[in-house]
Amino acid sequence: CERQDLREQLGYTFLIVKVSDPDGLTLNAGWLKEKFSPLTYALNYYRPPQDEQVEWGFPIHYKTLHFTTPPAETRAVMQLMEQYRPTFYYSLHNASFCGVYFYLTRRLPALFAQLHQLVAEHGLPLHQGEPEVPYIQAWDQAIYPLFGAREQYDFLANSLGTDPIPYLATGTSSDDYLKQLVPEGFSLVCELPYFTDPVLEDNSPSGISRREAMAEGMHRTEETLRVLETHFLALQDLLPRNRLFRSVAEYLRRTPKRLAAQRTTITEPAYAQEASRAQAFDARVCRSFHVALYLGELYQLAREIGEEGRAEEMRAHITRHMEQISAESKIQTIPLQQLVSLQVRSGLLAMRACASD
Repeated sequence: CERQDLREQLGYTFLIVKVSDPDGLTLNAGWLKEKFSPLTYALNYYRPPQDEQVEWGFPIHYKTLHFTTPPAETRAVMQLMEQYRPTFYYSLHNASFCGVYFYLTRRLPALFAQLHQLVAEHGLPLHQGEPEVPYIQAWDQAIYPLFGAREQYDFLANSLGTDPIPYLATGTSSDDYLKQLVPEGFSLVCELPYFTDPVLEDNSPSGISRREAMAEGMHRTEETLRVLETHFLALQDLLPRNRLFRSVAEYLRRTPKRLAAQRTTITEPAYAQEASRAQAFDARVCRSFHVALYLGELYQLAREIGEEGRAEEMRAHITRHMEQISAESKIQTIPLQQLVSLQVRSGLLAMRACASD
């Protein structure tokens, strides 16, 4: 930013939104400066409900889905898009416990190889577990097409056999909106984990099917989901209707139906295939990590209203949950500088690939 010669050489105008979700940043502050660990992360975690997320708050009309109330933060990003019509858009993301993976607007095979090499240079595993959502197919190892609300809608409608709107109160993605403004526009998402394990790039056979691994992972998720639901129902009349409350409530509303849709999906023939060790570990261990984060949100709410007894029960459950994951894995915390470097360099590589496409 300080070198005019470099800015001129690059030939780009950069529009950088330093913090697109200031409230989300504040609500995650509890783990940003502490000694970092899976437990610290879970006890101080916050993720907005889907209809309040900057990334998933863009307007859309599709079948029975009509989302017309983007949050203020999304409207600010929309205004920049509409004013400047960017040809390249880079939404900064992170994941929790997985390998590194990427989403792109369209296929750029030369970029795929460069991204693979970049991840290797940083000493991190490419994600070779199951895809984040079951309705997208990888273009290459750990590289997927970007998707929007239409794909989510059709997946739930087909799997559940009913109108999915009660479980999909959301807008569409930033990439989906950009394509309406700039048809030739290109978006990149680099999903970076805070925690990883070398097994996530192990493609040797696991001895169980993808279906068995996914079913076990869903069972583990449901066990913690029941704990979350029990505490939430006991506390809900006492809780403030703030961002943390809305996040937990939305997660409890949509997750059972999403799990039901996944149970339908894993009956497909492809899931009878033997899982790799990476796929089995991701399905059984990594995915059960995520639900504990929402129990961490409810833990924070319980402490906020002085329900220390229930808060301690939830903390004890989260602690046992993380201890079990540690016992089953070689979980590693990734240094922040390593992640920042990978994310910045991924963006520069994608910009160069777009310019030559």
